[in-house]
Amino acid sequence: MTSWQGRLLTTTTKLLLKPLIKLRGHRIIEENEIRKTYRRIEALAQRIKVPSQCKIQPDTVGKVPCEWVSWGDTPDLPTHEKKIIIYYHGSAFIVLSPKSYRLFTWRLAKEVGYDILVPDYRMAPDHHHPAAANDCIAIYEELLERGYRPEHIIIGGDSAGGNLSLVSLMQIRDRKYAQPAAAFCISPWTNLTGSGSSMISNAKADPFFPPDNITEVARVYAPDVDLSDPLISPAFADYRGFPPLLVFVGSIEILLDDAQRVVDGARKADVPVTHKIWRGMPHSFPVLAAILPEGRQAISEIADFCRQQFKHTQRHATANSGAPGNSPSRAI
Repeated sequence: MTSWQGRLLTTTTKLLLKPLIKLRGHRIIEENEIRKTYRRIEALAQRIKVPSQCKIQPDTVGKVPCEWVSWGDTPDLPTHEKKIIIYYHGSAFIVLSPKSYRLFTWRLAKEVGYDILVPDYRMAPDHHHPAAANDCIAIYEELLERGYRPEHIIIGGDSAGGNLSLVSLMQIRDRKYAQPAAAFCISPWTNLTGSGSSMISNAKADPFFPPDNITEVARVYAPDVDLSDPLISPAFADYRGFPPLLVFVGSIEILLDDAQRVVDGARKADVPVTHKIWRGMPHSFPVLAAILPEGRQAISEIADFCRQQFKHTQRHATANSGAPGNSPSRAI
């Protein structure tokens, strides 16, 4: 049953926010408007307070500005023993940042018990596709060069960040690097053509997004290219060689079908998938864990998934520790 907080959020946003988005739909995606919105959000993000136990450390990985989010005193392990999560924030590829996601990332770091690397990947309108995708693979490559082992890395993200998580796995596979231990996607925006059936079936139920402008927003990120390209719309990708996946999505989202396509594609490729449709939940609801009990529960389940996958890869590595060619090298 949906919590009263969830019902209140859905009702309020449907009455107040969604009509405003629909009314200003065409103007919202103008370049100047996007930049103004980004500056306003970043100004608000400066006021976000995180608990004193949360530590934020800036870094540059693969020439991409990032921040490490950790909870408490983490053990001082050598790099090749550290387990980490790379988290790509949502944004429709145009707004938000690691700073504006701290209310979520500190909770994830606390719950999972590992450091979270949150990249400030390049976004439109200043940087079009494939800038963000290039940032993803550059980050993974440098982490391997620093000594992080692939089986000690999990990649995750929500919305556009869920898209980039899957795109990362494609690039890792195609460049013949070892895959990370697993990946998770929250409300992934994986079909930028806007052809998912839930764009129609959930058009009224979704409290945030009218489907009318979905392709226009996609064109801000990827102008003049085929939106069905799997590196833009990973719903159409070949998932062979992917690590285990976790996919969460709300039942009332217009992106419900995007998540289902990921699940279907992964299962077709014999990739282990954990899939959950959360009743009555809106887009990227775990990010709203500060006000949604379902969001806090989802973060707990994501953390359980990550720990289980790390344990699985650790057992596998131990069992094969004497096998010829078993090493932390980049390529497979």
